[in-house]
Amino acid sequence: MTNHLGPGQTLAAGHELHAPTRPVTLVMQADGDLVLLKAGAERLWSSGTAGKGATHAEMRPGGN
Repeated sequence: MTNHLGPGQTLAAGHELHAPTRPVTLVMQADGDLVLLKAGAERLWSSGTAGKGATHAEMRPGGN
């Protein structure tokens, strides 16, 4: 797996991206929450979408 998402690419539930130069990981959890973890454990950010039916995260053409 690559370490980035290009426009139109998705990150499916149960998959993750690892930053090549920092100890952070972006995880699309099976419960539908997209989370940014530091060193694999400390939660830095969460989308707050757990339990809301999300199955993937998609990179839009504008970078959102």
